Amino acid sequence: MCSYREPLQKMGTKGSPVSIGSNYIPIRCKNEAVFQYHVTFTPNVESLGMRFGMMKEHRPTTGEVVAFDGSILYLPKRLEEVRFAVKTDNQEIDIKIQLTKILPPSSDLCIPFYNVVLRRLMKLLGLKLVGRNHYDPNAVVILGKHRLQVWPGYSTSIKHTDGGLYLIVDVSHKVLRNDSVLDVMNLIYQGSRASFQDECTKEFVGSIVITRYNNRTYRIDDIEWSKSPKDTFTLADGTVTTFVDYYRFICYFFLSICLRILLRQVPLNCWAVFYPRRATDQAEELVTTFTRVAGPMGIRIERPIRVELRDDRTETFIKSIHSQLSSEPRVQLVVCIMTGNRDDLYSAIKKLCCIQSPVPSQAINVRTISQPQKLRSIAQKILLQINCKLGGELWTVNVPLKYLMVIGVDVHHDVSKKSRSVMGFVASLNSMLTKWYSRVTFQMPHEEIINGFRVCLLAALQKYYEVNHAFPEKIVIYRDGVSDGQLKTVELYEIPQVLKCFETIPNYEPKLAFIVVQKRISTTLYSYGSEHFGTPSPGTILDHTVTNRDWVDFYLMAHSIRQGCGLPTHYIAVHNTANLTPDHLQRLTFKMCHLYWNWPGTIRVPAPCKYAHKLAFLSGQYLHSEPAIQLSEKLFFL
Repeated sequence: MCSYREPLQKMGTKGSPVSIGSNYIPIRCKNEAVFQYHVTFTPNVESLGMRFGMMKEHRPTTGEVVAFDGSILYLPKRLEEVRFAVKTDNQEIDIKIQLTKILPPSSDLCIPFYNVVLRRLMKLLGLKLVGRNHYDPNAVVILGKHRLQVWPGYSTSIKHTDGGLYLIVDVSHKVLRNDSVLDVMNLIYQGSRASFQDECTKEFVGSIVITRYNNRTYRIDDIEWSKSPKDTFTLADGTVTTFVDYYRFICYFFLSICLRILLRQVPLNCWAVFYPRRATDQAEELVTTFTRVAGPMGIRIERPIRVELRDDRTETFIKSIHSQLSSEPRVQLVVCIMTGNRDDLYSAIKKLCCIQSPVPSQAINVRTISQPQKLRSIAQKILLQINCKLGGELWTVNVPLKYLMVIGVDVHHDVSKKSRSVMGFVASLNSMLTKWYSRVTFQMPHEEIINGFRVCLLAALQKYYEVNHAFPEKIVIYRDGVSDGQLKTVELYEIPQVLKCFETIPNYEPKLAFIVVQKRISTTLYSYGSEHFGTPSPGTILDHTVTNRDWVDFYLMAHSIRQGCGLPTHYIAVHNTANLTPDHLQRLTFKMCHLYWNWPGTIRVPAPCKYAHKLAFLSGQYLHSEPAIQLSEKLFFL
């Protein structure tokens, strides 16, 4: 005899009925059914990641909307039994997809499938999955006073209720610290050096961190103190790589922690600091801080020659610096601490150190180093800049092209003789794009820029040969400061002159890409969702519809801005015999925007263009003459 179960009585009868709303949204399914399949791998594949990867390769068969947990597959469409083979390095894997159930849309077993569809929709809306909820990183609210930021977002779930299938949506906010893990470690180190590792373990183990390059969260289980960014580990495919190379590949540039281990450090053995008497305290504190921060960065630094000046007059500085350089020729660097914004003093120092007695120099305004709470970070940045000026190397990007030379050219007007123009020329000398050769030429109004350019190019090719024992096979030139009306002149006159330069070297025919860089454009870019506009992400490319009909060109949004519209840079390939496809040109250009060592992120133009601009600006604004050739292999103009 079958037992009879009366339906549950869940509704009360007392009280007065009222109308209310809720955050439950009904879901209606157009599909008549959801199809459940079992996926068999022969021989068995233990790794879930490999299983997911193999199934992803066959999306043309399964479709884009799938829910797969490693063995059970849900699809909105019916498949007959499917078999296919996947070849790996060691063997051939046979995969069989077999229908096991046809589920009604209201079945609880369909919910994993619906959640996959929901995650896809959230991704299309630009939301990022952090933990179990989705957040909008483009709508972040910065709480600067509290060093926090808030990401608005949503928590979602799908469930069956008495009324059917519902989507439950609620508002969620993710509060993040602005401080990175490295920032917190620095604070701990300053406060308790003796127990630094123990304090870090207490602070971080068990914490959740977010990686900004992909907005994914991870839990810290332990800290491996015996390892450094230069240590190696094995990837899933068996490749052995260093932590530095791994993050260089996925981020295109070193993260902040990698700045602690510079590519090449130049020891500061003999250097001099000049400062007026009233800035003695600030000078002493700066030198002490330099010594404190240099060690963790891998830079060896000796105590400097201190020169206290009786006043801050230009003549006093120049006489003292000249005297010191004459008596001690081993001086690697001159540091001058100035009071106030003194263009006359700055210009005099740079003329002495860049032309008359060539030596890298660093001018520092005393106000910059007068805030004790900021001095450490300021000293780190200055020390990095000094390392560059001495020939050190901070970071690089991976460019697979061998025997490549990248050149940046920019033009600035000489303020002392407004009729003259100054051309800055900067060229790479090695495959890692970390060694640079720089030159400056001056032109009168009716003198063609190409005349000075040829001299610089031939000198750069000769220097490249000295470093690599071979000439570059491919040369990419980024030419800044050309308007649309000058493009034909560049194509018909400048480029043939460049090609003639190569003829002066026997049996030398390099491939050339000549790219015009335009910053002063009226084009703006926006990203937009369903309800609001935003700023495009760094790396955004526009290469159709609004581009030029006569040239291969593209707009690149390389830098990051917090608010407002995106101001891209326009790149026009006027000449290209280097067999570089549009993809190659775009990727190379974006990578070059990561190599400006005065900024730990991307900039608006390729690094050699920015270096050429800095060089031309220094020469036209303060030097009014060509810098000494002895400085041509150092970034002395930063």
